[in-house]
Amino acid sequence: MPNVVDARDMLDHFDDYATGRGRLQQRAARHGQDAPRTYSFAVAVDGPDVVIAVGSYRLDVRPIRDCRDRWMICLLENRDRDRPALDLKLG
Repeated sequence: MPNVVDARDMLDHFDDYATGRGRLQQRAARHGQDAPRTYSFAVAVDGPDVVIAVGSYRLDVRPIRDCRDRWMICLLENRDRDRPALDLKLG
């Protein structure tokens, strides 16, 4: 999922980003680029679609939810088989 690591970094280290010392802010400064001084956080829900916005990054949650659903179906369908569910390939 594109940008998820950077978005997680901003949320996990919000105190650094609030003071302008976040990893992405430092990287932008090293390359002579403008970096926002603050980062916002928002969640938008429109029916089955969920988008999380962290700063300029937008994360569409639907692919994660769809993958989780396929994984749970595989686990439930294979819970009584001899082979471990981890060997299954999601399609």
